[in-house]
Amino acid sequence: MAILTEGREKDALLDAILKHVPFDGWSSAAFSAGIKDTQVNPDRAAILFSRGIADVASYFGESVGTKLEASLDGLAEREPSVRRRIATGVRNLIMLFADHREAVRRLPPPHNPAASLYRITDVIWRAAGDRSTDYNFYTKRGLLAGVVTTTYLYWLDDESEDFAETWTFLDRRIED
Repeated sequence: MAILTEGREKDALLDAILKHVPFDGWSSAAFSAGIKDTQVNPDRAAILFSRGIADVASYFGESVGTKLEASLDGLAEREPSVRRRIATGVRNLIMLFADHREAVRRLPPPHNPAASLYRITDVIWRAAGDRSTDYNFYTKRGLLAGVVTTTYLYWLDDESEDFAETWTFLDRRIED
């Protein structure tokens, strides 16, 4: 059996716990069930996530932020349109949540993606090629925060095939 790094252990636990969240919520029951599924020693899990499910929820947000950044690597060089770069960033964010929509819907407020909104908007703008350091830095992120938040909320209730209505909504928001 291969020895897992701390990051891989955390990822394995997160993946297992996310499967239980739609049924048990972000609870100690989901945490315990995920531990059983991965066969991680409960004492080890308590070290990895010392505050239990709250740490798992925080790690979920961090994980999505890291994956978003990786998914947008080289975006400014591949896409000539800044609007398309921003749309790609928001779309990638939503798709990172797509397999876990019910878990995302049940995230408690301090761990909700909106709580990570600054990081998300910064990652998207930097990937889009923004290097501003003046007031534009803040206004761009503030405007994008509105787009990300409303698109995210729209997506939570979108039942269209492949989230087609969400992408139409996003395109309208970007054009505004």
